[in-house]
This record gives sequence, structure tokens and C-alpha cells, in this order.
Amino acid sequence: MSNQKAGNPERAAPPTEAIVVINARLDAIERQQRQDEEEERRHNLSQLRVNKTIAIFTGLLFVTSVVSDIFLLLQSSIGRDSAQAAKSAAQTASDGLMLQNRPWVKIKHRIISPLTFTVDVARMKLVDTLENIGPTVAVNVLSWEDAIPIDRDMSFTTARRRQKEWCDANRHPDLTGNHSGYTLFPHDPFEQVANVGSPKETIDKAVRESGTGKLKFVIVGCVCYKASFEPNSTPTHQTRFIYEMGTVENEDVIVPDIFPKGIASGLRLILFEGFTVD
Repeated sequence: MSNQKAGNPERAAPPTEAIVVINARLDAIERQQRQDEEEERRHNLSQLRVNKTIAIFTGLLFVTSVVSDIFLLLQSSIGRDSAQAAKSAAQTASDGLMLQNRPWVKIKHRIISPLTFTVDVARMKLVDTLENIGPTVAVNVLSWEDAIPIDRDMSFTTARRRQKEWCDANRHPDLTGNHSGYTLFPHDPFEQVANVGSPKETIDKAVRESGTGKLKFVIVGCVCYKASFEPNSTPTHQTRFIYEMGTVENEDVIVPDIFPKGIASGLRLILFEGFTVD
């Protein structure tokens, strides 16, 4: 008996109360775990709803921002279009008012001394009649004209080029001193005498190129002026003209070849292509 107790002692069974306590403790732990899991599930659901709400709100903000930007762009575009339309309308009204109230200068020519060839030059004397047919005063009035031989191909290329040179050079003339021009009041014609012609070198060249020993002439010119209410920086208005020198027989215009000697009598100024005005 003493050997059995020493080598393999028997364990005593746990009391019933201990088992009950342990089971109760395990049940409590399980309930706590279930409660924790439920709370975590509820928290996750709540967080998911919050995240979804935030996402929806953010999306609404984005859409609102985009719509607002589009609206602002459209409003800006409408504003620009309205401003441009208003500016265009104002400019149109201003241009219309200018056309109604600006001066308009016309010019007529009359030969008072026929084309005469001398040793050094071919010369002719004209009377220019300038009239302002507009309602306001024309200021800084300047005019120029000259007689230039027609080119050998019967074109007016050289004459037109010379006209363009003078007219373009006087779009912004020097208005100081003796270069300021004169004044034309409405419907008060003004006459002046103009001497036109070509030097001997020009005549000789035109005669050689013609191959006939003769030549034809045109008269080209320009009138420059401004309205009294326009700033000095405003380009001048211009009236340009070209005349052929010829005769009219039975309603037919004849531009004869002129022998460069003595007096070429019987010639008239025949307006070519009318006047150009701006």
C-alpha cells in the first residue's frame, strides 16, 4: 500500500462547483466575443454608410463644381459676345455718323492751255475746281496731278504707280508749316491752276519704246483732305482720278498718238474708270 501511494498517486476529481464556474466563465467570454463581433459589424456598417454618404456628397460637389464652371464659362462667353456685339454696334453707329457728317471733296478739270512740246519739256495747264459736297468743313486739303506717257503695251502701269506713290505718301502728311494744306467749306467751289507735264527724257524714252515716233498721255492725280473733327493721327480721305487725253467723235472715244512737237490742240480730258474715293 505504501509503494502504490508513492509511485502512482490518484488525482481527485474537481468539484461540481468549479465546473459550473468554468462553464459560466466560458459562456461569458463567448457572449462578449459575440457582442464585440456584433458591435464591430454595426460599426463597419455605420462606417460604410458614412463613407458612402461622403462619396455621394463629394460626387455632388464635383458635379456642382463642373456645372458651375460650365455656367461661368457660358456666362463669360455670353458676356464676351455681348461686349463684342455692343462694340461692333457702337463702331457701326460711329462709322455711320462719320459718313453722314464728314466732308466729301470732288474735283473737276478743264484744259486752259493745250499740251505743248518745247525743247526741254511737254507741258499743259489745267484749271482744277474743287468742291466740298459734304456737310462739314474739309481741312488740310492737298492735291496733285501730272501728265504721264502711256506704257508701250498701252497700259497705265507707270501712271498708276506714280499716282499710288504720291497718294500713299500723303495718307499721313506733315501738317506743319506750309504743308498743312487749305480749307474747303461746304458747297463753296474753289479753283486753282495746275501745270502738268513730263521732262524731255521721259518723252524721248516713251517715243523710243512706242516704235512709232509718237506717244499717248494720261493725267493722274489725287486730292487728300480730312474732317475738321478728326485727330491729326487719322489717315487722310482721298479722291483719285485718271483721265485719258483724246477726242470724242460720234460718241466714240479716240485716243490719238501725239507727235512730240509743237502744240497738240483739240485734245480733251476723258475720265477713265471714274473717280475712286475713301
